[in-house]
Amino acid sequence: MMHTLKNYIYQSIQPYWKLVIFLTICLLYGSMFMVLSPYLLKQIIDAASTHDGISSNLWPHMSTWVYLYLGNWAIAMVAFRGMDWAEFKIYPNIRKDIALSLLNYLLGQSHHYFQNNFSGNLSNRINDMHNGIVGILRKIDHAFFNIMMIIIAIPMFFFTHTSILILFTAWVTLFFLVTARFSRDILPLTTEFAEHKSQLNGQIVDTLSNTSTVRSFANEAFEQQRIGDVCQGVVQSEQTMRKKILMMRMWQDILSALALATMFYLLVQLFSQNLITIGDFTFVFNLFMNVFVIIWQLSGQYAEFSEEIGKCTQALEIIKETREIEDADDATVLNTQSVEIAFENVSFQYNADKTLFTEKNVHIESREKVGLVGYSGSGKSTFANLISRLFDTQSGHIKINGIPIKQLTQSSLRHHISVIPQDPGLFHRSIYDNISYGNPEASLEDVIHAAKLAHCHEFIQELPEDYQTMIGERGIKLSGGQRQRIAIARAFLEKAPILILDEATSALDSVTEKMIQDSLDQLMKDHTTIVIAHRLSTLAQMDRILVFDQGVIIEQGSHESLLNKNGAYAKMWQMQSGGFLPEDGNT
Repeated sequence: MMHTLKNYIYQSIQPYWKLVIFLTICLLYGSMFMVLSPYLLKQIIDAASTHDGISSNLWPHMSTWVYLYLGNWAIAMVAFRGMDWAEFKIYPNIRKDIALSLLNYLLGQSHHYFQNNFSGNLSNRINDMHNGIVGILRKIDHAFFNIMMIIIAIPMFFFTHTSILILFTAWVTLFFLVTARFSRDILPLTTEFAEHKSQLNGQIVDTLSNTSTVRSFANEAFEQQRIGDVCQGVVQSEQTMRKKILMMRMWQDILSALALATMFYLLVQLFSQNLITIGDFTFVFNLFMNVFVIIWQLSGQYAEFSEEIGKCTQALEIIKETREIEDADDATVLNTQSVEIAFENVSFQYNADKTLFTEKNVHIESREKVGLVGYSGSGKSTFANLISRLFDTQSGHIKINGIPIKQLTQSSLRHHISVIPQDPGLFHRSIYDNISYGNPEASLEDVIHAAKLAHCHEFIQELPEDYQTMIGERGIKLSGGQRQRIAIARAFLEKAPILILDEATSALDSVTEKMIQDSLDQLMKDHTTIVIAHRLSTLAQMDRILVFDQGVIIEQGSHESLLNKNGAYAKMWQMQSGGFLPEDGNT
């Protein structure tokens, strides 16, 4: 997985390689500055301490080193600001690229994938990834800066005195050995911690998105207890991780304290024996303290770095899962307004234990209106979902105008299908945005016209901000009937040749249903239409009705012909109470 993460980081920075090279040059000079500055100061001190005592000779004796010292500072300031410029050009764009690429990948997943994953969990992983990658890159910048400084410092210590180099090398080596030893234990713990946090976020989003259900059952305490149990897992995993990091920091502290004391003692001894100058003493001590502080900061940032690695490793799992449904390499774009649909020997099952369709054959003519009826679980919605390719069949073909839908791009296929579901999916956006979602390029006049056809223009005008009124998450500020009419207006605007109505009028009262049934009839005129309904009266005007029973079409024909057969459909019609088909135990 770490190898995969490295590849992902590399791919993320590749589009900005020129800026990365510029940033690297700036970081490299910054590292040199941290070594050169104490060295040039040493030369100034040595020049001042060894001059002949005549004040007029002091400045010429040391002026060159002063100019170099000031010049070094001036160049360093340019390099540091260059680093800032490169970072704000690179990192916001990388964050944007990652968020969009992951979202694009997830949107290409199958319907089954989203049935098995919390939306809050997936959202948290995207957030973890784009923030985590940038966090890792920033810490890599700091690590490169500091490591280069250590590498440049080594020959400077060597030329001062070999004993100083030996002590410095021993300390750095032991420091990083201790860090590497604890890293083997810390990195898996950070991944586990990130996983627990994502689960917690998913649970919280799941609860908040179902607040009405929680309140209606008075289960606030139950949800708090349930989320509290998940929180406890987060606490335990974080404490385990932090404990291991604490142990690592303690060993690093001990090594650093010993190295600092030893270096100070060594410098005093070397200076007392006239083996180093006062400038050497100042240079070594300043440089050592610079490195000491940097490594100290690095060890402090290690916990954050490890956590970022853990979050990204865990978040990367979302793109490890291969998409169940992919466009074929030679997929073509569907572009037609006259559509016929054919199921040819289609077999489908959700899992290995139960086959729903076996070699199903159905042909729907262009602009034909077909009703689907049957008890819950009989396969009506699955039939419609297979046309949209939300799931793939195990065998056989579903064809649009003779072309298997697996040979069409998913995007073009779904652009040709308008779906009005029982529970319309509305966004926490304005009414205008929700209706125009059927055609983002539509004008306000087009949106209003579609709203009038769906008989929702009237109630929209009564809202505080008219078409710009925000409707809340999933349209919570609207009634069920109002939400359904917004979805119908969206379908009017989309003008797709295939129309699928899945209990489209189930949330409407009888008066409202009658008011918009004429609009739906008008909408269906030029569409190949599939209507799923428990209220059989809504199917009376269909050209053909398919009666499903456990995935098998047991009857088909017009409303009148099916009644005359006195079969399953006729019994359902007789059993209806108030126009609805009662539920049955069949699945």
